[in-house]
Amino acid sequence: MSQGGYVLIADDHPLTREGLALAARAAMPGVAPISAGTVEQAEQALASRRAVRLILLDFVLPDSNGYSGFMRLQMASRSSPIVIVSGREEVGLIEAARALGAAGFIFKSDPLDNIAEKLRRIDAGASIFPSEGSPDSV
Repeated sequence: MSQGGYVLIADDHPLTREGLALAARAAMPGVAPISAGTVEQAEQALASRRAVRLILLDFVLPDSNGYSGFMRLQMASRSSPIVIVSGREEVGLIEAARALGAAGFIFKSDPLDNIAEKLRRIDAGASIFPSEGSPDSV
């Protein structure tokens, strides 16, 4: 695990962005959060920074439909792991995220400490996806 760097948080709700920034700072010492409210703003942020350590992407953003935002950010930053953050707890969405190459899928309903622990594990190279019968699977 490296120290510092940037974590890009793309969510259209400022309070959610701040909560995810707190979790990211707790999970990854020295990380600097970058906030974006749309996929377009996230793409601009990626273009202006060399290394983004992790991308946290809200599944529902004003300028994306389904996984289009994920695919746009995947193309804009081929080396940064992308974690889907969603209020929708649907098995089909989770499996699609895994199939498309997401590093993880985190529920917005998770407590902040749990989100921080999941981000710490993802930063260490784990893939974190909810599964039936257990809170996470690696």
